[in-house]
Amino acid sequence: MTTARGHAGYRRLQIERIRAIYPWQGEVHDTFEARVAVRTRIALADAIIERTRAEHPYVVPGVIALPIIAANPDCAQWIRDETVDAVTVGRSSD
Repeated sequence: MTTARGHAGYRRLQIERIRAIYPWQGEVHDTFEARVAVRTRIALADAIIERTRAEHPYVVPGVIALPIIAANPDCAQWIRDETVDAVTVGRSSD
């Protein structure tokens, strides 16, 4: 997911290097990873999850969707404007 506005309908990625300590298959792993924040619509979450599964090297990549409880109206409109072409007709109100 390194290209802006890919198949999953996003324009901006926020990528942050993080230290991850987690158990996996009976061992504790301590490594650095990239945390990616994607601003998009809930209607596009499944496509983002599927693309991540296809492209990510982990067996179980961590992908979660969080609701926007409150937002700058201009920012919320920007997200809608930037993702409108990725949403199917009839689901564009997300």
